[in-house]
Amino acid sequence: MTAVLVTTAHAQAQVENCVVGAPCGVMDQMTSALGEAGSLLALRCQPAEMLPPVSLPHHIRLWGVDSGIRHRYAAGCLSVAP
Repeated sequence: MTAVLVTTAHAQAQVENCVVGAPCGVMDQMTSALGEAGSLLALRCQPAEMLPPVSLPHHIRLWGVDSGIRHRYAAGCLSVAP
């Protein structure tokens, strides 16, 4: 199953790059496809390679915070939107 999810993540990145025109890597797609509750996803990005997940102790909690800063892709680079 993991191989199918990795293949799917790569295909999603290709769509984002070629169809949408957003020059992105595969980190978001790999995280969405393979992330596990209660652990950190260990991913080597060049090349996209999964490493064993890192389990978090039960007393540790992580939150994602939206900074409110919007980005856009311009001339192939990630830049802050005006």
